[in-house]
Amino acid sequence: MRRAVCIFVILFTAAISLAQASQPMEALREPLEKGFRLLKDSMYKNPDKKDLQREKIWEIIREAFDFDAVAMRTLVRYDRKRFTLQQKKEFTDAFAEFLKSIYLDKLLGEFRDEEVDFLSQDMLTDSKALVSTMVLSRNREIPIDYSMWRRRDKWLIYDVKVEGVSLIKNYRIQFTKILSKESPADLIERLKNKTVEQKKRSAVTE
Repeated sequence: MRRAVCIFVILFTAAISLAQASQPMEALREPLEKGFRLLKDSMYKNPDKKDLQREKIWEIIREAFDFDAVAMRTLVRYDRKRFTLQQKKEFTDAFAEFLKSIYLDKLLGEFRDEEVDFLSQDMLTDSKALVSTMVLSRNREIPIDYSMWRRRDKWLIYDVKVEGVSLIKNYRIQFTKILSKESPADLIERLKNKTVEQKKRSAVTE
């Protein structure tokens, strides 16, 4: 299974009900079924329904993830201090849109009835947990770990690892390199430009 499918199986394995579950593993189960139903629903095979499907899946993702934490953790401490409060908000929004543009269309095109097994839940503290799962595709098994924390009585995802590779660390390496030579405003502009470019490519292929 391609990496894009892995990333977005991760991304929509929680929803609004994620916030209400008392245990992180419990929080992942029911929303996962909701996301899979959206992907498998024959109604969305109609090209005219694809935009609606995208937005429904993205709504699930936005409720499941703490994108403020995800975005800020892609920056090293020194670089975070260089961002103004307004730039932090702009960066978070731009990074979320970037992830959406890069992976969402790939998910919709490449999903092949994958399934997920929930393996274990490790409570690191009262408010942090690691939930380990296994994605079952046709040809292989892919371990995926979710780092979650409880904020304002909600369990939210702030990092994921696919086969041991952290989403946050992957982008932190890239962003640190950029910020060693450019400003926070430059990085935000880069993300916005890449999002625009990706949307243009997606429009051509549709």
